[in-house]
Amino acid sequence: MTLLDTILVSTFVVTALVIVFNVYLKRLQVDGKESFVQRLDKYMIWIYPLAYMVAFAFVTFFFT
Repeated sequence: MTLLDTILVSTFVVTALVIVFNVYLKRLQVDGKESFVQRLDKYMIWIYPLAYMVAFAFVTFFFT
């Protein structure tokens, strides 16, 4: 696999995980756990971009 292929696959995996996470948050919200959802979402706003940067750095390091 080339560097670009790995970046595309990594991006697809992260996007798929975000979709699954959003469905999970919605189910928690419907179940009445709004405070937990808000607290978890507050942390994920910071973790999500950091995870992208770490994944990109890892892929770049792996291919250089």
